[in-house]
Amino acid sequence: MACSLTTSNPSTEVCAPVKPGLDELKHWLVNRKDITFTEGTPGSKVYTSFTMAATTVIYPWNFDKRGFIFTDEMTVDENTGARTFSPTISGRILDLSGDAAKKVEKLINTNLVSIFAAKNGKIIVAGSKGGLDLTVNSTGSASDAFGESISIGSTDEPEKHYQLLMTDLATTLSALVDAETA
Repeated sequence: MACSLTTSNPSTEVCAPVKPGLDELKHWLVNRKDITFTEGTPGSKVYTSFTMAATTVIYPWNFDKRGFIFTDEMTVDENTGARTFSPTISGRILDLSGDAAKKVEKLINTNLVSIFAAKNGKIIVAGSKGGLDLTVNSTGSASDAFGESISIGSTDEPEKHYQLLMTDLATTLSALVDAETA
């Protein structure tokens, strides 16, 4: 069975198995003003590199695997035909400490980019054009809601999310981990 509707792929191409979900141990947040991405081929939706402002770091944000989700919804303005995208990343930190509360509060009024790995080996970048903001935070002690649950998102991102691929997956992950320290 062919994977594509385009004629550029051979008819013998077999669809790779899809492993759904996100890797809760591979998620980073960064201030949007402090990172610049380079798209390999214009229109490809694949960033092939990034640069950071001096002394800037990417912050690892590990969530519980239950409830760590990403959505990106497009809407069209009925009057103008303009398209906007609404990316949302939601997750839960299994912690009720003051440190966890401070970590969440640092996201208030911060324009963010979220970089995360899907379980199929793709690194996704959300918020690189308009930025993401903390939109929801709830804290709970019940077993199904324990800790700090957050959502970051935007209702006016001008483009869909991008992929980050610097040569290969290992190189990309290494660059992200290296960017955790200035």
